[in-house]
Amino acid sequence: MKYIYILYSDILGDAYIGSTSNKLTRRLAFHKNNNNRKKLTCNYILNQKDYKIDMIFSFDDISKTNLEIMETKIIKYYKNKLFCFKNKHYKIINKSLPYVNKRFLCTCGCNKELIKKTILKHLKNINN
Repeated sequence: MKYIYILYSDILGDAYIGSTSNKLTRRLAFHKNNNNRKKLTCNYILNQKDYKIDMIFSFDDISKTNLEIMETKIIKYYKNKLFCFKNKHYKIINKSLPYVNKRFLCTCGCNKELIKKTILKHLKNINN
């Protein structure tokens, strides 16, 4: 079984998308124990006390290459949009730290264009 997963923090409103052929608990342990952890973008989320990891998709029969292609497509699609998961919205922070001076298009239905200064306020309003 292979997975595309989300590692997220409600406090930050940030999420990291990843893929693995391991169980999610094992993948999480790898993230937490990785010697290069300071360089990982997911480290930003793992430093929060409320971080969680959940499966987004599972696949029985998919190659590692195709799994990584799917992961990349999801990350690219949501790079400047808010990802809705379990009725909450998150910024995807893969491959870089949180955006500064970037614009986000909210996908909650309001279609508001947000900037860094207003995104946290908007997240609080729609997540409560």
